Amino acid sequence: MSLRHKGEIEGSDTSPLSLPQMFLIPTVEETIYLFGHKNVWSPHSAEYFINQLIEAGIDFRGKVVLDEGCGGGILGIVAKKLGADFVYMSDLNRDALTLTAINAQHNGLKLGADYETIQSDGLTELIRNNIKVDIIIANVPMNPTIPGVHEDDLAARSNQNPGGRLVLDDLISKSKQILNPNGIVVASSSSRQNRVLTEHLYDENYPGSWEHLNRDPIDNLPGRNEQLVNSYHGPFIMHWKGEEAWDNIQRIYKLDENGLPYSEDQMSGNTTPENRKVRKIVSFINEDGRLNQYRVITNGRPENTRVYNNIPYDEEPKPIPDFPLEIIPQPHPTDHKLYHRYYISILRNTK
Repeated sequence: MSLRHKGEIEGSDTSPLSLPQMFLIPTVEETIYLFGHKNVWSPHSAEYFINQLIEAGIDFRGKVVLDEGCGGGILGIVAKKLGADFVYMSDLNRDALTLTAINAQHNGLKLGADYETIQSDGLTELIRNNIKVDIIIANVPMNPTIPGVHEDDLAARSNQNPGGRLVLDDLISKSKQILNPNGIVVASSSSRQNRVLTEHLYDENYPGSWEHLNRDPIDNLPGRNEQLVNSYHGPFIMHWKGEEAWDNIQRIYKLDENGLPYSEDQMSGNTTPENRKVRKIVSFINEDGRLNQYRVITNGRPENTRVYNNIPYDEEPKPIPDFPLEIIPQPHPTDHKLYHRYYISILRNTK
């Protein structure tokens, strides 16, 4: 369903907008101004994504672009300012589409000539309408659905999904249906969503034609360490630790003295100091530059070690229980730094 903005969209929340915020696009030395809305994600979450697009030299000139999960439209507006011929901006959230149309017009984009907004659950409506694009840009939602968590935050709730993977998996598996030959997808993801599974799906759908664009300035590895904000991420921590305990794939972590990620939890039934066992996931760098992970069960020395890299996902994933019985996920103090790895990746449609 295509939604053409006429001041407001039927069924959307027309409560007052926030004051416009200023964003500078470095390469074209142009400033854009974006309004915000309580029911739409803040555009500040896309600033790093935009910088990585520019640093990677993504060429938007003359291209048809899709801003998938557009929020307030910041990525699509920037793409147009960087030379895109036409931009589709898609979101399931009606308030986001209203805000996108307001922001687009406020920054000189003309409806129909420069852009169009589309209400769609993932790529469904674009596929149904046989829309084809050269570039898809997507700063996807990453938080899981947990009953009672941020339910008073409509912007957060509208972007939650099981395992934090709903939008990402739809994008990876269906994007080739709307990409022109030699088209590309530039998408974000996080270790919170299960990095190993994400890379497996990249390999499966874009074999040999994808890579991570961003690197951490400290360890120079793909992705970037980003600190969790306890006031927002705190309610999700036990969920992510429970998932780690179930499949032994790191979601969130601390950094060791070498800047490499590790996470640990106390195992149940071993609570006395001399018998206490700790499950720890540690990381190292393998030959292709990716992080590989070991699980170590230890009471001061390694007792059991297993590699957890390139795990096959040929079968249906096991359901994630709230808390596996053999592991007690330990809550972390609010003043201790916890991180996740944030990735921006490019997928190339080489066929």
